[in-house]
Amino acid sequence: MLFYHKKSFEESIEIQDNEDVKTIVILGGGFAGLRTALLLSKKLPKNSGYRILLVDERPVHLYTPDLYEIATAYHDEITEACLTKLKDAVAIPFPKIISGKHIEFIRDRVVKILPEKNSIELKQRGPLTFNFLVIALGSVVNYYGIPGLEEYSSPLKTLLDGLAMNCHLDMHFHNLWKKELKKEVSIVVGGGGATGVEFSCELPGCIDKLCKKYHYPRERVKVTVIEASGEFAGQGAKVTQVILKRFQKLGIQSLLNTYIKKVDEAGVHIETMTKTKSVLAADLLVWTGGVKPHPLIRENGTLPVNKYLQSQAFPNIFAAGDNASVAPMLAQLAFDQGKIVAKNILAAIEGKKLKPYCAQFKGLITPLGGKYALLKKGNFVFKGRLIWILRRLIDLRYALSILPFWHALKKWIHDTNVFVGND
Repeated sequence: MLFYHKKSFEESIEIQDNEDVKTIVILGGGFAGLRTALLLSKKLPKNSGYRILLVDERPVHLYTPDLYEIATAYHDEITEACLTKLKDAVAIPFPKIISGKHIEFIRDRVVKILPEKNSIELKQRGPLTFNFLVIALGSVVNYYGIPGLEEYSSPLKTLLDGLAMNCHLDMHFHNLWKKELKKEVSIVVGGGGATGVEFSCELPGCIDKLCKKYHYPRERVKVTVIEASGEFAGQGAKVTQVILKRFQKLGIQSLLNTYIKKVDEAGVHIETMTKTKSVLAADLLVWTGGVKPHPLIRENGTLPVNKYLQSQAFPNIFAAGDNASVAPMLAQLAFDQGKIVAKNILAAIEGKKLKPYCAQFKGLITPLGGKYALLKKGNFVFKGRLIWILRRLIDLRYALSILPFWHALKKWIHDTNVFVGND
């Protein structure tokens, strides 16, 4: 039987069912899933008796660490061409990545996982059986049941989120200019983790240019970051102090140990640890306060795995990234887990001993607006332009790991030119 599926936006390819060929299905083309697929394709050629199927409902691999750049990138005029330029900076079509490799891409949505039957259910294609399954579906936004938060806030999790926020910022100032209003503009960022901090620090550069573009008084625009814990970026007191100083320099207000209790038409209702309550007006509320595993995994958690990232209940099923219950949800760890999963599937095929996964933190870099970033490695904190350059080189290294050299270099130069527009 022949099954047809989307290869990209317009192209389609065929997948031939063959009972003699065993199937490795990888759900999710994020950092963990794509890494697994690419490594398996190197070790399992077409004549190996295995085929590798990569399933994702999106046609592109999304480089999520740069989403905040897309949301805050400035353009003199919002056009289809400029939005395409933004999209290309963080989204790479899967067919472009897997071209010439022993990987078949299925663009479809997973609606059910049936581990007892070694089968999954896809929305368009229907049932698909597997010999090995890798679950790397990523995460979704977590609103923590806060009343009105999902309705009144804008998340920053997907490509469409980033593009929509970029357009919304420009449109808001355009409407104020058109109506000849000079009211105070309040932008509230809920969540002071890495994404919230990166977005907030990049935002002032965009606002400066929007105010100049629409002749709006810059002093009338206020940015406030709300964080429920006592630290920013989840990296301790030293990092928090650096971020607070950076906030002060950029004119960003911050509220630590403060909870969002509800959101409605009146604004953002907050409460401090001392039970002091108040309401913040918000022309735009950006929610970056948390994620949770994909709903297909568990309603309230991640997939239990052993030290080999192998399902505790089904040894032919592996999980990685945000879906595995082994480590924090970080891109660098998801990338490493994809490597271990690939090696362990190969080991299982060859009857060899599996390799345990050990999380290795290489340090965390947090961009803080402009050509400035901080790096925490162990107990040491480094900051400045050199750290920003290091981050850009890490981005280049990642592009080189999934694309041919010249394609990766060209993309990296394109992305850097897009991102420095506010600096």
